[in-house]
Amino acid sequence: NQAVDIINNLDYEADLQLVMESDAKKADLAMKGLPYFEKALDYDANNGKIIYALAGCYKILNFDEKYNQCLELLKEKDPEYYNSVYTFD
Repeated sequence: NQAVDIINNLDYEADLQLVMESDAKKADLAMKGLPYFEKALDYDANNGKIIYALAGCYKILNFDEKYNQCLELLKEKDPEYYNSVYTFD
């Protein structure tokens, strides 16, 4: 959640140094979260919120293949949750 807060609070006109520092913080938080979300998924493989959080970590880290695998898994295991977070009006 802290990584998402960093993303949401970053001004689109922020200077490059601030953007780079923010990216480093997000990556650090995502790396720290990965083992916990992976372990949680071992215990509850159908939990859409866990899969979505794991996908978010992979996205922040630019692990595109793993991110896409999570999206496919989310569609399969919890299509209702998938549609609720990936539907744009």
